[in-house]
Amino acid sequence: MPNRQLFPVEEIKAAAVKVLDNQGRDVLQYSNSEGYLELRQMISQRYLEKKNLNIPVENILITNGSQQGLDLLGKTLINDGDALIIEEPGYLGAIQAFMLYRPAFNR
Repeated sequence: MPNRQLFPVEEIKAAAVKVLDNQGRDVLQYSNSEGYLELRQMISQRYLEKKNLNIPVENILITNGSQQGLDLLGKTLINDGDALIIEEPGYLGAIQAFMLYRPAFNR
């Protein structure tokens, strides 16, 4: 659990107000499953500027938290019975996400 004292509440509040003022109800509507296109474009551009890597927007996927990302990794990379090495203690969120794909956990 993150330290609550470290949450930038005022900055998040200001960002939410800005987005709602600029985009209104549209921002609250469901979007495409890849994530907000303008954010993906900004990420692609930043990789190009900062790392000189040309990452196409089509290769960028926005997730809602680590659990969704872990689930997508498991869905993509783990087959029933695959050996999966984890550290001990292991991250419970990863273990739960990966268990759905029935790997053979090794420590």
